[in-house]
Amino acid sequence: VVLTTTEPFTMTIAILVIFALSVTAVVLISPKFGAILLWPIIFVYPHLYMERLGLLPWNIGVDDLFICLLFLVVLVRRNLFGGVRLRLGFTMIGALTYYLIWVMAQFSGWYITPELQPVDVLKPILKGIIFVLYAFILIHTIDDERDLRRMTWTFAIFMTIAACTVILHR
Repeated sequence: VVLTTTEPFTMTIAILVIFALSVTAVVLISPKFGAILLWPIIFVYPHLYMERLGLLPWNIGVDDLFICLLFLVVLVRRNLFGGVRLRLGFTMIGALTYYLIWVMAQFSGWYITPELQPVDVLKPILKGIIFVLYAFILIHTIDDERDLRRMTWTFAIFMTIAACTVILHR
C-alpha cells in the first residue's frame, strides 16, 4: 500500500489501522505474546493524543479495545478450544469484588446527585469492566515460572520506558 497524502491526520489513521491489524494478527496467533503486548500498549501508547483525535467515543482508548480483544481471544482460544480450565481464584474474586464495590459507589453517587448525566456514571462503570478483563487475561496467560519471569521483565522494561517518557516530556 502506497500512501501519497501528506495530511498528518490521514497518515496517523493509516498507521494506526496497519498497526492494529498487525497486533490483532499477533494476538490471534499467540495469546501469550498478546499478554506481553499489554505492557507497551498500556504504558507507552499516546493516550492524550488519541483522546484529542476524538476517534472513539467516551474516551475509550486503544488499550481498552486491545484488552477486550485479548480477553475474547484468551477466552475462546485458550479456555474454550485450548483446554485451559477457567481459573477463578483469589485474584478474580478480588477483581470482581472491587468492580462490584465500584458499581455500587457509582450508582450511590448518582442517587445522591441525580443531576449527573448518565455518561458520567456509566463511563466509569464500563472502565471498571476493563480492570476485570485485564485480571482475567493475566491469570489465564501466566501458566508457569517462565511466563511470570517474561511478564515481569516486560513490565519492568516498559514501566521504565514510560517513566523516561514522562521525564522527557517535562
